[in-house]
Amino acid sequence: MAAILSSVSSGVQMKPLRCVITGHEGVGKTTLAAGAPDPLFVTTEDGLGLIDAPTIATDSHAKTNAILDELISEEHSYRSLVFDAIDGEEPNVFAAICEAGGKKSIGDFGFNKGYVQADDYWTRFFHKLDHLRAARGMNIVIISHVSANHIDDPVIGTYVRYEPNLHKRTVPILTKWADVIGFLAPMRSARDEGDDTKNRTVRVATNSYQRFLHVSDDGRYIAKNRFGLTEAIPIAPTNGWSALSQAVAAQFAAAKGTTEQENAA
Repeated sequence: MAAILSSVSSGVQMKPLRCVITGHEGVGKTTLAAGAPDPLFVTTEDGLGLIDAPTIATDSHAKTNAILDELISEEHSYRSLVFDAIDGEEPNVFAAICEAGGKKSIGDFGFNKGYVQADDYWTRFFHKLDHLRAARGMNIVIISHVSANHIDDPVIGTYVRYEPNLHKRTVPILTKWADVIGFLAPMRSARDEGDDTKNRTVRVATNSYQRFLHVSDDGRYIAKNRFGLTEAIPIAPTNGWSALSQAVAAQFAAAKGTTEQENAA
């Protein structure tokens, strides 16, 4: 027992981030992730545009696992892994399950059995990402598109929320794993256009082109963080990652200051 207790650690230490960035198409998710230190992109779609970054494309779950295994076992200079996008990996997971089970479609298993099998695939995938983070000290950044889903809440009723564009069984696996889930969106306002006198107006949305990363869940989208951040983080068109990393670093600095004061008391 003494040997076990001797390994107890204390103190607040900042570790590489496990970050999920969600948002609509074209909002700048990939650009934000590209600002992470020395990134390597593993892509399931052609979404880098003008971004010049080291990239490996994957078109199967087996190849995805092989990429992660090599990153874990081989020496390299990458300090961040960006997976773009996780909802592009879902068809690869389903294809692997169908191949193993001799089915043409994930729905052919019946009674959601194929989707239940996917839980194990995703769990192993995130464990492998954690192994990579621990072995190589890498930030893990996962990008996801979003879909609008109806939530039936027994307390407040039914409402609509933006969630990662994944099967409903996979979303909680992803959200449990992440340290930060940020919903990236521009500031929007609504106005009526048309002829008020003839009751021919239509409500339209206007973007301010000022973007924010929302890291606290207010019901409109899934967002969270484990660092006590409550305010949305302004994200500039360039070098947006520094705003996120500085916000997290400030929380760690504050926590360390509190701990030192308590120890001195």
